[in-house]
Amino acid sequence: MRILIVPLILRNTMEANACFTRELAELLVRSGHSTAVSAPKDIRLSGVSLHPCPVTKKPFLIRADGRSYEEWMYNNGCLQQKYLQEDTDHLIRTIDAFHPDVMIVMDRPAACIAARVRSIPVCAWVHPAMYRSKTPPYKLLKGLNAVLSSFRLEQEHTLAALYNRCRSRVSPGTADTAGFRKESDISRIGVIRAYPLRPSNSGDPLILLGNTEKNTSSLRSVIKETFGGAPYPVYAWVDGVKNEQIGYLQFLQKPPVSRIPSASVLIHDGNTALYHQAAACGIPQIIVTDHTYSRIWNGQTAQRCGIGLYLFEEELTVSGLYEAYRQICSDDRFAENTRRMREEALRLGDLEKIIPVLEQIRRKQN
Repeated sequence: MRILIVPLILRNTMEANACFTRELAELLVRSGHSTAVSAPKDIRLSGVSLHPCPVTKKPFLIRADGRSYEEWMYNNGCLQQKYLQEDTDHLIRTIDAFHPDVMIVMDRPAACIAARVRSIPVCAWVHPAMYRSKTPPYKLLKGLNAVLSSFRLEQEHTLAALYNRCRSRVSPGTADTAGFRKESDISRIGVIRAYPLRPSNSGDPLILLGNTEKNTSSLRSVIKETFGGAPYPVYAWVDGVKNEQIGYLQFLQKPPVSRIPSASVLIHDGNTALYHQAAACGIPQIIVTDHTYSRIWNGQTAQRCGIGLYLFEEELTVSGLYEAYRQICSDDRFAENTRRMREEALRLGDLEKIIPVLEQIRRKQN
């Protein structure tokens, strides 16, 4: 197959969509599928053809708080008419040049439009929080509906409705960690990474905070005060912090993703890829979240399932972080729940499950 991956990547290569794209591209190339990616030009992927895409520009006035998917997309400039038109034109040119059999779309509404214009089947990568909000104010989708009208396509009241027109929808996670209504018709992937996971999580605490709005120096200070005197190794990556050793605490300039499968506790920013990877590895997690739709959903779900705790980043303190870490380490229920969640994720299968999904929607198209 010829497969075009179309992710929305806004800030850095540790965003959830960037992580998903790397794993998908690696799997598809290894499986012998011709793969292309539409992404920012600074994204580095091997074995694929990269088609640099337009970048978003945040609106001058923020009209919403990001608690719904549409609000978050609007706040990041992803629903502006000019950007959507440029992105749609870019993707139509990309389709004409690459001739994909199937497209995998992550938070890029223009891809759904371009695919319909060129009759390409789409597999949409979705998050359960996209489906829980009420119909958003029309002004948030005004730009999207203007572009849809320009191609004589139906108007949409929500972005979830736009994705529901795609041939298939896929989500990582179990029914507990990623709950959807039955009518949403979601194909589940239990384990994001396509290679076997290490069974042990008896290693060291790992901190990955790359996408928060909290000041970098404040994050560094809280981590230093909390873990600087720890009698065991602690590894921390905060976007913008350089390599530094403070006792057993190591600040790393690059994210140590290879340490995730063997971490004892994962402290992260609610990144959906990290959230599901920790669950699939059986690792308790502490989520430092804001109030945006996916991060708060991940944090609250982890706490409800008993596989982690969440803290609001604006209220993050040394005492709060230490107490959350102490609870995780001292309560055996977290270890029991994460083991159970890992078993369920492994039962659902790994990322290779997406290949038959893509093959099926391609056959239906033909």
